[in-house]
Amino acid sequence: MSNYEVSTQRHSWTLTIEELRELRSNGHSLSLDRIQSSQKKSLHSDAYSTTTPGGNGMIVDDHIDSNFQQESIHPLTLSEEEILRRFHEQRISRICRRLHLSTQLIATAVVFFKRFFMSRSVMEFNPAVISLSSIYAALKVEEVNLSAHDLIKFIDGQADVFCIDVVGHVKAESLLENELDFLQKLKFHLICFHPYHSLIAAEEQLSLYMKSALNHDEEKVLNEVKKMTRDARDVLNSRVLFSDLILTTSPGLLALAALAFCSRKYAKEDQVYAMIRSLFKQVKKSVNYEEEDEEDKGVKVVEKLAAVINGLSDSKPDVEEVRKLELRRQLCSNAENDPESEVFEAKLEKKRMELDMKRQEKYKQRAEKLRREQAQLTGIFTTDLSSESNPNAMDISVKKQKIQ
Repeated sequence: MSNYEVSTQRHSWTLTIEELRELRSNGHSLSLDRIQSSQKKSLHSDAYSTTTPGGNGMIVDDHIDSNFQQESIHPLTLSEEEILRRFHEQRISRICRRLHLSTQLIATAVVFFKRFFMSRSVMEFNPAVISLSSIYAALKVEEVNLSAHDLIKFIDGQADVFCIDVVGHVKAESLLENELDFLQKLKFHLICFHPYHSLIAAEEQLSLYMKSALNHDEEKVLNEVKKMTRDARDVLNSRVLFSDLILTTSPGLLALAALAFCSRKYAKEDQVYAMIRSLFKQVKKSVNYEEEDEEDKGVKVVEKLAAVINGLSDSKPDVEEVRKLELRRQLCSNAENDPESEVFEAKLEKKRMELDMKRQEKYKQRAEKLRREQAQLTGIFTTDLSSESNPNAMDISVKKQKIQ
């Protein structure tokens, strides 16, 4: 059984808010540097005379005046990138729910997407491709048998629902070609811990506490706790999953905070926080933790998280706003990283040709080696092997003639 305490999620993918902001800012700055460099190069070249991406992967159009294009390229801001990321995260959830996939799988796909763009800009990688790559990887991790072609076929069949006219069509081949690179960028860290198991444990703890400490009616307690837990799960799915809390907070604390947030509706805040204080106190004793008031500190952390959850929105980005942002993203995107672009396809085709040439060369070498071995075994030589292996060797009869 996996252990969160020693997991890659805790040690590699759980950051402070400051660390997360710095990573995103650095990724955004790198993308801006590439765009500026491409614009400078385009001023001294004929890059804008073709319909293919110019400069260093800049998408341009030969029907638009080059000066106009230079002025019309406005890179996305960090806040605009956040809008696009949130749109695609919610789109991941929508696709998975239409496929009747589990909550666990949905959360895994969204986390993969978040991790990928933790230090990368959406101007460098096509979020439409990465979002579907995240779903495809999550399907494999959760052992759901659905091929890339079937996934794309399902999405294409509901184009309006999944806003293909906004984000663009993605081919199944793009997912397959991008799969290894996608997993490499995730460092092959594919095990994810979500708050749902912790929420079940918190539900049990709260039920026990209310029955024993408060002497409440068992059936009434169970019904109240189940309602709070159901609401907490909805909050995790509609608010927390699409926020940065997933990348900065442990699953256990998220579960407790969601439960505490929902307890207000049922006027059970005091009972929930009393249970949380009792829980921290028990853990403190079990690990011989000597620092005083640790349970109070734990309660304060949960209170702060519940306040953050209260401030989160479950609203969806405006589709027309996303459409405009996506058009701007395409104008300054790095086509070399986009499997849907002609530049990427040409680069991939060149790589395939190089691999084919290497395979043919190896095949020739193996065939030649086999021919030599067969000739040595049979003593039947079609050519003089010694002369063939040494082009500078001279026939001995010729040497004798020269001496005479």
